[in-house]
Amino acid sequence: MAIIDFEGKLPKIHNSVRIFDNTSIIGDVEIDEDSSIWFGSVLRGDLSSIKIGKRTNIQDLVIIHTYQKDLQFPNGIGVRVGDDTTIGHRVTLHACNIGNRCLVGMGSIVMDNVIVGDDCFITAFSVLPKGKKYSPMSLISGNPAKVVRPLREVEIENIKREAKLYIDLKNRYK
Repeated sequence: MAIIDFEGKLPKIHNSVRIFDNTSIIGDVEIDEDSSIWFGSVLRGDLSSIKIGKRTNIQDLVIIHTYQKDLQFPNGIGVRVGDDTTIGHRVTLHACNIGNRCLVGMGSIVMDNVIVGDDCFITAFSVLPKGKKYSPMSLISGNPAKVVRPLREVEIENIKREAKLYIDLKNRYK
């Protein structure tokens, strides 16, 4: 595990967070309580900030990166991931906002300035193109990703269970 200062910004990580081997967490990154960063993930807060909420799991080989400052975005674009959210294996999050109680399926790519509302499920290998906004309680799928239908209550409950499962699992490693 590598926790790296970048230009005077050292990641802020709550003491209940579990960070697994071969991860790199760089610069302006904040990870809130009971979250977990799994094997081989990279969180690069070198161009803007990254904020990971409470009870959120970032699974194996996830890449999270931000967008640089420019004329259109003078502060750059950071990444925000809400509470009780699951980011699946090999997901790429680039300068986007993922709401609370979401599940981003394996291999998905979420591009610059995308906003995903609370209680959404993104199916595996979906690609969410730049600048798109997705309403809360949506099933999102495809390349380019589209809202397929509203999410059902039982599916939202499954997302909550998945987040809890990963809290329990990370605690079993300690």
